[in-house]
Amino acid sequence: MLVVGLGNPGEKYTTTRHNVGFMLLDQLARKYDLAWSFNKKINAEIATYFSTHDVGKNKVILLKPQTFVNESGTAVKAAMNFFNISMQDLLVVHDDLDFDFGTVKKVKDRSDAGHNGVKSITKYLGSSDYGRLRFGIGRPEDSRINSVDYVLGNFTDKELRAVKEYDLEPIIASNLY
Repeated sequence: MLVVGLGNPGEKYTTTRHNVGFMLLDQLARKYDLAWSFNKKINAEIATYFSTHDVGKNKVILLKPQTFVNESGTAVKAAMNFFNISMQDLLVVHDDLDFDFGTVKKVKDRSDAGHNGVKSITKYLGSSDYGRLRFGIGRPEDSRINSVDYVLGNFTDKELRAVKEYDLEPIIASNLY
């Protein structure tokens, strides 16, 4: 299984709302004491572990594209080819303005809902028939703040604590069967 966290590379984006995909994968990597390695062919950071379930071990590849979110499709397509991953074994984790903060929804084969990272992945894969975990970041309370500035803004301390408490593992485990 390939689990892709969407985010922007670089220190200045580390705790921004748009990087929630990276943050959730980083937490999972810490949970399993995984080390990230850069794959130049894919242009992504990769970590791998084996999730043990009722029958055998299932390989899970975590991927953080090192492109900006709007070009995530290039790295996802390259990784799927490199690791020979099928569409049914792809899960993309990303922020979503349309849900209140902390609301999580798992969907498959849906529109990109205006998310440029999802739009890029769908474009490069030629299909939207893959799993997505939409993590709600809400909309700005102040209507004068545009959505671009909001998603590129940092989480509040309270939000950051809540993100750090979210466990992605049950969602991944449910995709392994």
